Amino acid sequence: MANYLKRLLLFSFLLGTLPVLLTGWLSYTAASRDMEEKVKEEGGHVLLQTQMRVEQVLKTLELSAIQFVNSPEFSATANRALTEENYEEIRTLSKGLYQLQTLTGINDAYLINFKHDWLVNYRLFRTLSSEPARERFLSYAGHPDSLFWVTPGQAEARSQEEREAADGEPLVRMVLKIPTVPAAKPQQMLVIELPEGDIETLLGAGEGFGTHYVLDPGRAEVVVGRVPEGAAGRNPLIVQQVLASGAEEGFFRMEDEKGEELGVSFRKSLYNNWIYTSVVSMKEMGAASRKIAMITGLVCLSIAGLVAVLAFFGSRRMYMPIRRLFDATRAMGGEGEAAAALDEFTYIEGRLRDLSLTGRELRDQLSKHAGQLKELYVLKLFTGQASEKDYHYQAEKYGFPRSWKHLTVLTLQIDSLRDTRYREEDQDLLLFAINNMVGELLPEPVRFSPIVLESSQVTLFASDREDAQELKNQVHAIAEEIRTKVYEYLGLKVSIGVSRPFERIGEAVEAYSESLYALRSRLSLGSDIVVHYGDTGTGGGLSAAGSHHLRLLEDQIVHALKMNPDRVPELFEEYMASVADKEIGFGEYAAVMIQLVAKVYGLVQEQGGTVENICGPRASMEVFLKLYTLEQLKSWFTNDLLGPVSSHLNRQADSQHTDIAGRMLRMIQEQYDEDLSLDSCAAALNFHPVYLSRVFKKETGVNFSEYLMEYRMKVAKQMLEESNIRISDIADKLRYTNTSAFIRVFRKVVGMTPGKYREQCSGK
Repeated sequence: MANYLKRLLLFSFLLGTLPVLLTGWLSYTAASRDMEEKVKEEGGHVLLQTQMRVEQVLKTLELSAIQFVNSPEFSATANRALTEENYEEIRTLSKGLYQLQTLTGINDAYLINFKHDWLVNYRLFRTLSSEPARERFLSYAGHPDSLFWVTPGQAEARSQEEREAADGEPLVRMVLKIPTVPAAKPQQMLVIELPEGDIETLLGAGEGFGTHYVLDPGRAEVVVGRVPEGAAGRNPLIVQQVLASGAEEGFFRMEDEKGEELGVSFRKSLYNNWIYTSVVSMKEMGAASRKIAMITGLVCLSIAGLVAVLAFFGSRRMYMPIRRLFDATRAMGGEGEAAAALDEFTYIEGRLRDLSLTGRELRDQLSKHAGQLKELYVLKLFTGQASEKDYHYQAEKYGFPRSWKHLTVLTLQIDSLRDTRYREEDQDLLLFAINNMVGELLPEPVRFSPIVLESSQVTLFASDREDAQELKNQVHAIAEEIRTKVYEYLGLKVSIGVSRPFERIGEAVEAYSESLYALRSRLSLGSDIVVHYGDTGTGGGLSAAGSHHLRLLEDQIVHALKMNPDRVPELFEEYMASVADKEIGFGEYAAVMIQLVAKVYGLVQEQGGTVENICGPRASMEVFLKLYTLEQLKSWFTNDLLGPVSSHLNRQADSQHTDIAGRMLRMIQEQYDEDLSLDSCAAALNFHPVYLSRVFKKETGVNFSEYLMEYRMKVAKQMLEESNIRISDIADKLRYTNTSAFIRVFRKVVGMTPGKYREQCSGK
């Protein structure tokens, strides 16, 4: 064989083999990496679904328990002293507990009354003192939270009857203290037990890779689920690494105490701080990668051998271009020697036909996802992530409008879900429904793909109208049609903000901001409207006199919260009416009313509390700044801010009144034989006499002077019964100016004179 042929053969062999080997190595590496990413992604999805299933069951049980303790039957019966003779009352409570049992998986439910020492569950009624689990229930009463969950690792040993009722299975308990005041000593308590196995069925067993279970980060123990035998020691390591990461979800690799490498997917629950965990052995996952490596190696070796044969014959028949083309086509197809029997042109024609079919399949798959890609591009337009230069290519690819005279942005927002059949959590679904309606109402040639952006539905409208007034009328008619159809089909009142017309696609970001700004005019114009950006005004500003009047009303509201809560609704109505009457721009409403919010926040801090603890998360400034209508503002102030603050101050005032009345009673008992009066009490306690009189009457039911007189008569009766002190001396000791006055008061209270009373007691 000639040297040239040898070199050519060697060159052809290396030229065909090295790319194949490199491609095989890259394919194996990419396949291994993709498999690990698939495990991470699938583990995250399974954990999310598991968390949603478990927390839906827990939250449903909590809601049912709260509805039960707030029911009229519970309120009328649960706080009474019951015995086995109170059949009807016990039957009422048992019926309510049995209604809780309609929830799948509940093992037992206990209603405990600490005050009257009784307990009722599904099977019996008994006194709390005779209950074997009494100490456990008492420990639950000392828990700082009013509603909490007790996992099997936290529970004590169970009684024989509990083990029999649960078939020996560990129990998860929900504890609800009544009343639901955190850190307060409860009067009653509701305990609901669920077998751990019923919750374990929600963990998605058999879904995805690995083992799924739930960890308690505080104890590094399994709450729900089964850990493989001998693998419990990995749990503290998992909890430690999850907490160290600070992430809410993620994936990491680790080695357990046996040195086995593991892949851990996790999600931290914001609801109860549990850690949902999926653990997969990297060795098992690597087995699939090794299988891919083996197959890839065999294929590469096979192809290398095929290339050697082709190089040998191709080098000898270089004069045959059709043969070279045939060999190259056969190498790409991997058909081997089976293709050799085919006619070269027939084989090439078949391969080209196959490639054509593959291209059509790719186009079909792309068309299925075109809608999502179109919405993604429109979203980039409104967020400034798409360039104008690239638009013509994207318009041709997605079928967007290519020519127009003017563009306009229409932004739709739901005014309020109050007094509708929907709940706040339904808002996202409602926006998607409205988005679909807009897509059906407007033909594709005159609009881009409608999208949902944050809490709004946004549409970019393309018009061929040149006249500004005609364009405005056209857009307004479209917006009115959308608003009417939404109310007709969904029963929702919505408002639509319309931007100024523009021509360049790059101005969509600014136009979207204009439409949002137009929607803020609902503060002054009301809801259920279509408003154009060009029609919004800035207002005339707030005069000094108007500002002073509002500040005065704010001070009166804060003062009423402290001293006379009944006046707060009246003053707030006057305040809102005054704000609505001021000729200010709608953009200034938040700036004007934020001062009242700041004063109420300051009052809460003066009382030693925090806004979030007293009013909840909805009373935050972030929520306030997202309110767009007067109705929303009124509802927020009334239900989320002023109402909770007023209730908190009332509770503090009641506690203070009880303390003041107690101190006044002690003064009467200790100083009844001195010149004691309401004024002297006021001076000693550092309160106004009128305030002390009102507090004492509210707490005792009688006024101060009447109670002092009755107590002195009680002391006088004791002296007449147990001593021979003269009546005049008794009158002088009890601070009466003369004996006649003492005798007159004694006869009025006791019904006889002091002398007669002493004789009567001596006769006995």
